[in-house]
Amino acid sequence: MKKYILMLFLFILSCSKEEPNTFSGVFTGDEYLIKSQVSGIVERVNFHEGAKVKKGDTLLVIDHREVTLQIKSLEYTVRDLMLQVNNAKEDLEKAEKLFKSSAITEDSYKRTERRYKSLLLELNAAKYKLLAQKENLKKFFVTSPVDGYVNKKMVNTGETVLPGMSIVELVRPEKVYLNIYVPEDKLPMVKLGQEVDVHIDAYKGRTFRGKVVFISEKAEFTPKTIQTKEERVFLVFRVKIMVENPELVIKPGIYGDAVLK
Repeated sequence: MKKYILMLFLFILSCSKEEPNTFSGVFTGDEYLIKSQVSGIVERVNFHEGAKVKKGDTLLVIDHREVTLQIKSLEYTVRDLMLQVNNAKEDLEKAEKLFKSSAITEDSYKRTERRYKSLLLELNAAKYKLLAQKENLKKFFVTSPVDGYVNKKMVNTGETVLPGMSIVELVRPEKVYLNIYVPEDKLPMVKLGQEVDVHIDAYKGRTFRGKVVFISEKAEFTPKTIQTKEERVFLVFRVKIMVENPELVIKPGIYGDAVLK
């Protein structure tokens, strides 16, 4: 009996030592979801999951033959119209001299002027279309907007993509976020910009510095990945803590503990 009482006492003592303001959560990265802006067949994929990429790297290429043909056609049209405009300009200059010397009528001069202006408008319109298609061509070469690594690969060579379709998810590892879930009675302890101590089991004895960057306005049930089955029935508020990760030791998906003061 004495042994049982002693064990019960030790259990209660250990519970009393638990930090009541420590909340567990899962780290996520600074994620960038890249979506296709055009439709077509994926011609080439230049990455794999886990690959490091740099800003500007071409991640994948979508079949762009049709756009390339349109560009070539417009380039030919622009060259042809430039010649016509130059010739029309020379004709206008001659007509202006002849009109001033009364060698031609005003109607004849106006017709030459209208032809020049009409061709000039056609040329400018063709140049605009050419520029627009060249900008459109860039969309078929999907590039990385940031330095980071590939977290999810969502397409393969030969597959068809459509505008708005997710094709790759990138993660910047320099900054990670710990998402914790705080009950309503503890919410007054949390403030935007508040500094938080963060601990990770894999790095015992080390304290990481974090800052609260988001507090949810809406309560939700505790996610299944956090706490015990019994605790998941409680309503909580999601709090997002940004943690600097210059050494890249914190990986998205691992657990961490945040201590609210």
